[in-house]
Amino acid sequence: MMNIIPDNPGDCWVSIKCFQPLFVLNNWIFPTLKSLPNLSVYTMTVVKSAHSSGDTITSLTAITRSPKPGVDPWNQTLSDAVSEWYSPDDSSFFSKVTTQLQASVFVDATELGDLLAVSGASFAQGWETPDEFSTETTDTCGQAMTYTVFMRWESAKVPQENFPTPAYNNYSMQGSSWDRIWTYRRSLAEPGDTQVAKPSEISNQNWGGGNDYSMGYPFLSIADTLKQVSNWSGGLNLTSLQQAERRGWGWYTYYRQQANATVRDYLSLVREDVVGTATGVGKMPYLRDTRRSIGMDQFRLFYANMTGTSTSDTGDHFDDTVALGDYFYADIHPLSSTVCPNIPDDLKTGPIKPFYIPFRALTSQSFSNLLVAVKTMAQTFHANAATRLHPVEWHSGTAAGVAAALMVENGWDTRDMYDHVSVLQSKVVDYAPITWTL
Repeated sequence: MMNIIPDNPGDCWVSIKCFQPLFVLNNWIFPTLKSLPNLSVYTMTVVKSAHSSGDTITSLTAITRSPKPGVDPWNQTLSDAVSEWYSPDDSSFFSKVTTQLQASVFVDATELGDLLAVSGASFAQGWETPDEFSTETTDTCGQAMTYTVFMRWESAKVPQENFPTPAYNNYSMQGSSWDRIWTYRRSLAEPGDTQVAKPSEISNQNWGGGNDYSMGYPFLSIADTLKQVSNWSGGLNLTSLQQAERRGWGWYTYYRQQANATVRDYLSLVREDVVGTATGVGKMPYLRDTRRSIGMDQFRLFYANMTGTSTSDTGDHFDDTVALGDYFYADIHPLSSTVCPNIPDDLKTGPIKPFYIPFRALTSQSFSNLLVAVKTMAQTFHANAATRLHPVEWHSGTAAGVAAALMVENGWDTRDMYDHVSVLQSKVVDYAPITWTL
């Protein structure tokens, strides 16, 4: 995918490549999906329930919504719309189709960990306390979520819009200049000095002191989540979602006002043509953590596995390694101490070394045919702060996909796959490396 993106279209400094979402969708994701005849993709679909027998998930119930004629399916924010997504009944916005999906192997690589919750699988959420080796969590305290917004420097003046006032509006540029924030995640740049903003550019706004919402967790507590399973609607804290949406709009307003007087009247909030919504905030929040599996034999990947020893070049190596990861540090955007006052002492952004992800992190102790990947992996909150980056998520997803294929092909469950992990390793390397050469 990265190979189809020319250079760095956004001339951003947060990454080696920043780009417009539609470019990747139209030039790689959609064509790739169409080229795979044995793959069915259900868009605008949510998991409503799961069915099992013993330690085997047998099927899922899914609800697909189709917008009615003349309806813009993204003219509402998530907090307003999500409950309706999970309802099987038609509405003024959508027609619904309920589908039973049967399979011998299931993979939960969702942003919300829906399958973990509705199947009754063991899962954790929030940060471990008093340290990451504990199995106790503060389950409504974790990473801040962010509703990103895109801004465009227009050729003509645009009127200032009025948005609902956020309850939490202590915005901060964090000592950075206006241009430095604009160029941070700029997705479309004009020629010239890469360190300054220019007319016709588009900037993706995702700024820690800006639209990070650190006053509420996106998920209900585990207890309240389990109460909702019989009529599942995502297990989300709708108040937190609504306030996060408002904080996104509020950051646009604040940041626009901080611009030079000759610039601010030309700055617009971009909608359908870039973000894909009529509201101007993203379809979904940027989530940095979610519900996490408890692996076979209660396995969890620890942050401690990523730091190695004083003499090692990497984190701990596992005999069942199937993926790799690396980043500058374990990147934590914690919720405010106002709502989560007892942040564990060891929970902080800290250094890591190139690390390994074992197959056991892709399993569930509850079901022998359930695999997990990306943020739902069997890992601690602190470990997730390092694995949550896209390259690591893609690597774990690759390993889970190859494992699922092998399990189906051979009639294996996850224990069998673990016993034959060398077979998995020999296949995964066709798509991604599993060893560090430092």
